[in-house]
Amino acid sequence: LATRAHERGMGVIVDVVPNHMGVPTPIYHNRALWSVLKDGPASPYAAWFDGTDDGAAGGILMPVLGARIGTVLANGEITLERRVVPGLEGEGEQPVLVYYDHVFPVRAQTEALPLAELLDQQYYRLAYWRVAEDELNYRRFFDVDTLAAIRVEEPEVFDQSHALLLDLYAGGYIDGFRIDHPDGLADPRQYFKRLHRATDGAWIVAEKILEGDEELPGDWRCSGTTGYDASWRIGSLL
Repeated sequence: LATRAHERGMGVIVDVVPNHMGVPTPIYHNRALWSVLKDGPASPYAAWFDGTDDGAAGGILMPVLGARIGTVLANGEITLERRVVPGLEGEGEQPVLVYYDHVFPVRAQTEALPLAELLDQQYYRLAYWRVAEDELNYRRFFDVDTLAAIRVEEPEVFDQSHALLLDLYAGGYIDGFRIDHPDGLADPRQYFKRLHRATDGAWIVAEKILEGDEELPGDWRCSGTTGYDASWRIGSLL
């Protein structure tokens, strides 16, 4: 695509949501999150996510249940099974918790416990979906539980999560970056500075809505916004 676009004098701008990963169903489609839910602090991705520092307190909240956990258990809706997990075939069959379309990993050496006790021993807490409003312990996009923020403010997380993008840019496939919702970053100023440095000054714009008399911070290393403020004025005129 990039080659054909460049042949026609067109550039390729990538729309980047810099600090969110999907919480998919089944969750093994997100290899990093699966690893954290299974291995907790021992996971190589433990520093990526919020809610991983308090394993003893229940770990990451997974508000996916259609009813309270006691009701779900009483109805036999959660089962312990052995499956070959797609993408992890090399590990062979492994114990997993299954709730309809949801599949969750099982912490090592807990699979022999009674089901209720087994659930209490995981690095995550399965919960009724309605408790997400009050008890969710990871940053998310507005109220979308299926987008979990990663700690892109940490240098090693930035480097790992942006490695592919930076490789594509260095290879000439990407010509610029549109950064989605930078206000959702823990430190947007630091992020733009880091991306600017990592790309040796690439063309970067911020998808940010400027309210009223608000101005884009002058020390954000970007070339302005994607133009919502301008399009609002044009739309109002028309």
